[in-house]
Amino acid sequence: MHTHVYANLAPMGWVELTEDSIIGNHEESPVSWALDGGHLDSIELDKIPNNMDNFPFVNVCYEGKNYRVSPFDIQIVKSDN
Repeated sequence: MHTHVYANLAPMGWVELTEDSIIGNHEESPVSWALDGGHLDSIELDKIPNNMDNFPFVNVCYEGKNYRVSPFDIQIVKSDN
């Protein structure tokens, strides 16, 4: 079974994060990050934050650019091919 990680990155829309991409503060490959549990880079929440800096996010480095991505904009797909 293969694991694919996709992220909704502006302005391209949904892209597959390849092994050339880096995700998370631990600078993992996207597939390793997903298989390790997909840990977020943001602080843990116990209530809805009142400013953008406190919302959940994960850092993504894709094609030389750094993105701060909401976990809602990441999809992990497992397939046979």
